[in-house]
Amino acid sequence: MKCELCGRENVLTFHHLIPTCVHSNKWFAKNYTDAELSKGIYICEMDCHKEIHKLIDEKELGRNYNKMC
Repeated sequence: MKCELCGRENVLTFHHLIPTCVHSNKWFAKNYTDAELSKGIYICEMDCHKEIHKLIDEKELGRNYNKMC
C-alpha cells in the first residue's frame, strides 16, 4: 500500500484524524460523533506519522487537521 500523505510505498500505520488521546475531552466528545472520532488514514509509520506528531500537538490536529482532502 501507499502512504495516503506522501504516496510512497512503505510500512504503514493507521493515523486517527482526531488523535485518540483527545477523544474523552469534553469539547471533542460534544462536537464529533463516534464515527468521526474513528476516521483516519494509513500513513508511513516512521516518516509521516512521526513527523506529524513532532510538529503539531494533538488538540490542534483534532481541531484543525481532521478532514480528509
